[in-house]
Order: sequence, then C-alpha cells, then structure tokens
Amino acid sequence: MKKILNIGLILLITFSCYAQKNTFKGFVKDATTLNAIKDVNINIEGTLTGTTTNDSGFFFLSSDYKKLDLIITHVSYKKLRYTVSSNNLTTEIQLLPQINNLKEFTLNSDPIISITKKLPVYVIDYLLVENKILLLVYQNKKISDTRLLLIDQQATILLEKKIDKADE
Repeated sequence: MKKILNIGLILLITFSCYAQKNTFKGFVKDATTLNAIKDVNINIEGTLTGTTTNDSGFFFLSSDYKKLDLIITHVSYKKLRYTVSSNNLTTEIQLLPQINNLKEFTLNSDPIISITKKLPVYVIDYLLVENKILLLVYQNKKISDTRLLLIDQQATILLEKKIDKADE
C-alpha cells in the first residue's frame, strides 16, 4: 500500500511540473492613434504557434516558456519583433502604420453576365469574337426555342438565327 502511495505521489508531482503553463496577454494598438487593431497576426518566433487579435485588439497565448519572442504582423503596419515575459501583466504593443504602394490594376466582373442582363435570354454558351459576342441562348424558359445571337458590348443584337433540330 505504501508503495502505491509513493508511486501516486511521484506521478502527481511529475504531472504538476508539466502542467505549468505561462500566459501571455495584451493589446495591440496603432502607435499614432492608439486605437485597437483587430486581426493582427502574433506568432511565436521559430514555431507554428500563434494567434490573432480580436475586435478589441486583445490577444492571449499560452506556453511552457517564461519568455517569448513574438513576430507581430498586419498588412497595414510595419512588422515588429517583440519580447514578452509571463508576469501576468497585460502588455500593450504599438504598431507603426505602413504605406503599401500597390501597382495599378483593373477589376472587371464577368462581362457576359453584365451584358446579357439587358437581354431576356438564358445563355447556354458563348464565344468572344473580336469585340463581339456570339451567344447560344434560349428564350421564355423553352430550350426548344434555341437561337444564335451576335451582340456587341452594349447588348445590341447584330445578328439572330433560330436553330432548328436539323441545324443541330
């Protein structure tokens, strides 16, 4: 019985040693406005462990170590390496804004959908021909009323041909 108690005591001490987790918590703010920053990535350097800040800029990490080197990143702010200690105090980290110069780009929606919205047809298939669009369509929800339409970019019908079963 005494032997079982000794083994149990050793196991209890062993588990309590391993259960020592250190907590790291804090807020991330904009250095110029002191406003909270949400969605900031906070990673423990050299590991895959990390977290992100919530809407209030708050983060929380748990680790076996008493001191951590954090890599703090956000698309609109300069990357920061920050060292924290597990003293159960709330850390305030301030990030400097960063201006990102992006190359100019154009965002287009699907031109076929936006052009054919002007026509009362259902598009089966289409083909772009120079600056015109050749459409295979049907009207009035009847697949038997299949047509070929040649339209321009303003949805003006330039040519229309009804397709009979013999033409298929």
